[in-house]
Amino acid sequence: MSLLVYGRLDTPTVEANLRMDALRYANQRIGGLRARVQYADGALTIPLATLQGALGAVYLSGELRDLTSDNPRFDLSVDASEVDLNLLAQLLGDANGADESLRLDGVGYLTAQLRGSLQSPEAVAEAVVFDGRVGDLGAEIAVVNLNLVERELRITQAQILRRAAQLIASGAVQLPETPDQPPRFQLAGDLYEFDLASVPDWLRRELPLTGLASGRFEAQGEPQAWQLRASLYAESLQYDQTVARDNTAQVIVQARDGAVQVDVVSAQARVGDGALLAGGQWRSNGQFEAQWLLENAALDALAPYLPVEYRLTGRATVKGEASGTPDAPNVRVQLHGSQIALNGALLGDVEGWAAFEANPSTRYATPAGVILQQGEQEVENPLLKVPPVNRGNRAGAWLGSPREAGETSASAWFGSPREAGGAHRARGSVPLAKRGEP
Repeated sequence: MSLLVYGRLDTPTVEANLRMDALRYANQRIGGLRARVQYADGALTIPLATLQGALGAVYLSGELRDLTSDNPRFDLSVDASEVDLNLLAQLLGDANGADESLRLDGVGYLTAQLRGSLQSPEAVAEAVVFDGRVGDLGAEIAVVNLNLVERELRITQAQILRRAAQLIASGAVQLPETPDQPPRFQLAGDLYEFDLASVPDWLRRELPLTGLASGRFEAQGEPQAWQLRASLYAESLQYDQTVARDNTAQVIVQARDGAVQVDVVSAQARVGDGALLAGGQWRSNGQFEAQWLLENAALDALAPYLPVEYRLTGRATVKGEASGTPDAPNVRVQLHGSQIALNGALLGDVEGWAAFEANPSTRYATPAGVILQQGEQEVENPLLKVPPVNRGNRAGAWLGSPREAGETSASAWFGSPREAGGAHRARGSVPLAKRGEP
């Protein structure tokens, strides 16, 4: 440091040049500091101060006045480029005494003008982040325009781009009066063409989900306790081999102390020419609940899930509910079908229900014999009634044991449409084959 002092003893002027090659904070090296400052008449002038290194490059200039008063005033300009947000999060975590650093990544740029006093600060800023990520949420580009008036930080516009998706929002953050109080925020905005293939990344599960969703959302709360409400629309989405169109959903997300709960208040879609109504809840501990009603849907939609030798046609209404975990769900389904035909043989109307209790240590499949995963699942007390269309055609055991139907071949899952006899009712459990077995 070089120091120059001149003037009167009661009103001296001090000029200093500062240089630190290895500035450290919280046991981490953040860069080298260069600064030129001048003090005179109770005011500190900073022609230029720079910090360059691992944290990035930060440039500061301006003036601080009335330093001897209880409420000093300031007028400062700040420019920052290539700021390592991961390192910044670690420093902030250490400064707050946190056990774990904030999960933050990306490269940030900031331009800000700060003025006013400590009791009544004002600021105008623009921040840009490239390849940013907060927890499991990431974006290629984020641009935020901010205005600070006293303790209210106004987000005049926030724009986030991820793949083809775009989020535009505005709102405000109420800054706390004391360090032990959390800030409170309120945001509202619109979401355009969000890629649903990102949802499995957040849930950390593999889900065959694709499609683009748009909608509007509102969020409010504190960093550790917040709520988000959203209205979403997707023209078309696909789950596995099922395509749903004209999808709408009302969703509420609540978070408290790291625990997250997602409530689907209502969801509607069209599956083929059938109408789907659904609702449910998912919690971050892995538990879920779901209810659905699919009305007057064509059974042609089942074709991708059936063996190629089976061609099922007709219409069906399916009502169901499920709970448990994705690895061990409990499912109950009620079915009413009309004008059901199998391989061209008319079966008539069908009514039935089935209850599934999962055992994740074993293997299971759907009643139609489509393997979902390795393991076993039992169909407890299933019931399927098929009134005879004529004496020459009847259904076999859809939801019964192949042995109960007198069959040992794969056709016993559905029965032979040419088998003679009357209506059939099946009860019992269904041991299922592994993938690839007949």
